[in-house]
Amino acid sequence: KLDKNPEIHPQSSMARLSELSIRQRIWLVLSLAIAPLFILTVSDYLEERERRLAAFADDARLMLNGVLIAEIEQRHHVESLMRTFAGADEMRLLDARECNELAARMMAAHRNLANLGAATPEGEVFCSGTPSAKPVNVSDRPWFKPSLSINGVSAGYFQVSRITGVPGVTFAMPIRNHSGGTVALAVAATRYDWFDRFTGINRLPDGWTSLLLT
Repeated sequence: KLDKNPEIHPQSSMARLSELSIRQRIWLVLSLAIAPLFILTVSDYLEERERRLAAFADDARLMLNGVLIAEIEQRHHVESLMRTFAGADEMRLLDARECNELAARMMAAHRNLANLGAATPEGEVFCSGTPSAKPVNVSDRPWFKPSLSINGVSAGYFQVSRITGVPGVTFAMPIRNHSGGTVALAVAATRYDWFDRFTGINRLPDGWTSLLLT
């Protein structure tokens, strides 16, 4: 009589195992021996990867904080220079010759300036520490119109100067008369090599690249 639900006996399992070839048995033994090591290796790799990613994120945050601090210091420096420039005695009459000489002296003393000068409320540049061979109008620049009515120094705008041809960050500040009307705009263009110096000081790891986007 045949049993429709036969039980699996240990003898049948051993019989099937005995039917495996020697090569198959070797691979089975190796697989059983290697599996725990493979699992441990993968686990260690994932833990090390997470640790390296966390360290990378910490380094990136430290660098970003350093860049922000350097940027704030740069802006404070520019604001101080522009207030000194706009409030100087040479700027009272807005005389082009006196303004040019003052701008040139201040640029010589502050190497981070790419240019320093002033423009009329119509955008005509009448003063520049870097001489210009032709008349320059800046009324179409994005910083110009907003700067006519602000108090203090405008936000910095990255652009290529029409006078020097050098890329940099441009700031503007209104110069007002006693009645509060804007009679001119003081304009300062700063170099961006401070960012390169910051990058050099930090000694980026191999494969790292720093890029100033805004």
